Amino acid sequence: MESKSYAILWTPEGDAAQPMDPWGHEGAYTTILIDGSPPRPIFLQRHLNRLENSLALLKVSPVLPREFVEEKILEATSKLDAGTMLRVAIIPEGLSLVSYPQKGKNAELEGIPETVQRHLPEAKSLMDTPLKDRLQNFDRNRHELLLIDPEGYFLEGATTNLLFIKGNQILTPESHCLPGITRQVLSENLNVTNWQWCPAQIPMQQLPEFEEILVCGSGKEIARIDRIQGQDWQPSSRKAFEELSAIFEKAKYTES
Repeated sequence: MESKSYAILWTPEGDAAQPMDPWGHEGAYTTILIDGSPPRPIFLQRHLNRLENSLALLKVSPVLPREFVEEKILEATSKLDAGTMLRVAIIPEGLSLVSYPQKGKNAELEGIPETVQRHLPEAKSLMDTPLKDRLQNFDRNRHELLLIDPEGYFLEGATTNLLFIKGNQILTPESHCLPGITRQVLSENLNVTNWQWCPAQIPMQQLPEFEEILVCGSGKEIARIDRIQGQDWQPSSRKAFEELSAIFEKAKYTES
């Protein structure tokens, strides 16, 4: 059965209008997983906080109050199935809501090194059209772009944050990266485990040291890199993938 779809634009006056493509417009967005039974927006308040932070970083004024945005997200959720993504975008023309199927959850992915950089890495900017266009060439159930800076250091995935596993350490790039909500939730829920959370800079040549490379984000949740294009690297363990997936699955419904 096909997933339900939803697309609408709410004007700054609060009126419903024909949907429009927000990409290339000044503004910010966040993409929320709709999941559970009954379906609900996962980590809604964190997403609204990040949307506000992104707008502030981009120096774009919100055209609608937070309460209105939240109300319309909940209204959209009531029309959607579990396992749906809802992109929430704020642009001068109003609030754009568009749904699409979740892709890449818990997947085994090929990592593809990529040098395209974000407009402002710490914000979810709708001006990141080069990266968005690059993603159109890949199957998100099978691939993830791994963004690399000019010095050869890993930054993040195109739609995820990166986690490099070495022993009981989880090393993750945090500078010049989006502060991902899934990564944040994981770090907050490791206090009763043996895993150590370690912000780090990871150069490409350090790859052989890692037993696993994971990606985490609202759509893929926790997924696993099983090979990297052009690199002689393969995972040697599944321990972090299995344990972090279980930690996140529990946290996902505890908070939301």
